[in-house]
Amino acid sequence: MLMLACLVAGTAGADTGGIKVLVEQKLSTDHWYPLPEEQMKAAALDTALSVLTDSRRLYFVSAGGPDVGQLIAELSLLGPAETVKFTLTLNAADVPSLVSTASISISHLEYAGIYQAFEYVGREAALRMEDRLAVTLVSPPKQGGDDAAIAEMYNKGMELKRAGEFESARKTFTRLAATASPAQAKWKEMAEDELKYGLLMFEARRMLVEFGDPAVDLNRKAELGALAANRAREVIAANQTHAERVSEAQKFLDEMDVINRSLVNIKKAAVIGNATGLKAMLAEAYMDMGECPDETMLKSMLRGSNTRNRFVGITGDPSNRTYRFEDTDMKSEFRLQCAKGTITLEQ
Repeated sequence: MLMLACLVAGTAGADTGGIKVLVEQKLSTDHWYPLPEEQMKAAALDTALSVLTDSRRLYFVSAGGPDVGQLIAELSLLGPAETVKFTLTLNAADVPSLVSTASISISHLEYAGIYQAFEYVGREAALRMEDRLAVTLVSPPKQGGDDAAIAEMYNKGMELKRAGEFESARKTFTRLAATASPAQAKWKEMAEDELKYGLLMFEARRMLVEFGDPAVDLNRKAELGALAANRAREVIAANQTHAERVSEAQKFLDEMDVINRSLVNIKKAAVIGNATGLKAMLAEAYMDMGECPDETMLKSMLRGSNTRNRFVGITGDPSNRTYRFEDTDMKSEFRLQCAKGTITLEQ
C-alpha cells in the first residue's frame, strides 16, 4: 500500500476564534488511481475545507505552535472494492479526539461521476465533523444518562427521519452515539446503524417522492437523482459485510440509473426545443447575407430576440462557423453549426 502525506497551507484571513489547526493530508492507495492525484485531492480535501471554513469552528493556519491542533485528512482508495473513503481526525487541546468518515462506491462510474463522488465524501465527512464539533463544543454531552432519556433521543431521531428532516435526524443520532455509556451500547449501535444505513437509504427513497413531483424542475430532479444515487453508493461502501444491504442498495442504484438516463434524454429534448428559434434565426440570417453571422451580428440578433439561451463563444469563418450557447433553463451547453447555410445542433 502506497502512503503519501503533505501539509496543507492555512486559509487566509483573520483569526475567527475557532480552534486553530494545521491540516495534514494523507493518501493511501492500492496502486489504484481512479483520477489523477491532484484532482482527487482537490475534489475531496478542498470541498471538506470549504465546508469547515464556512462553519468558523476551525481556523486553518500554515504553521504549528503550542496552541495549534491537527486535522488529519486521509483519503483511502480501495482498488479491489472500487471504494473511496475519506476520514477526518481532529486532535486539539481541550477537545477529545474526533473522527468523521464518509465512503462511497465508484464502481461503473465515468469521469464526471467519479469526481463528484470525491466531492461527496469530502462534503459529507466535513458535515459529520461539524456534527461532532457541535456536540463537543456547543453542548457537551453528559455520558451515562438514564435509559429513558437515551430511548427518547433515539425515538426523536426516528421521528425526524420519518418527517424528512434528515439533517436534524443525523445530528440527533450523532449526539446519541456520543452520549450513550458503555452500559447503553445497544443504543449507540442502533444510532450508528442509522447513520451508516437506515437514514441513508430512507433519505434516498424519500428523494424519489420529490423526484416524481411534476412541479419540481428538471435541474432539481437531476440534483435529487445524483444525491440519491450517492446515498445508495455510500450504503454499499459502508456495509460490505451485510450482503442484503449491499444488494438492496445495488438494486436501488440500478433503478436510479434507468431514471437518470431518462432524465438526461428529457433534458436533451428540452435543449433541442429551446434552440429551435436560434436555428431558424441563423438559417434566415444566412439566406439574407450569404454567410454565417459573425459575433457582432449574432449579438445584435440576440438582443432583439426572447431566447432563453446565452451566447458563450464562436469559432470558424463566414462559410463554416460554430456557435456555443448555454441553455439557461437546463444549465447545459450546446453548439450550433452553420455550414453553408445548414444549421445543426450538437450537445
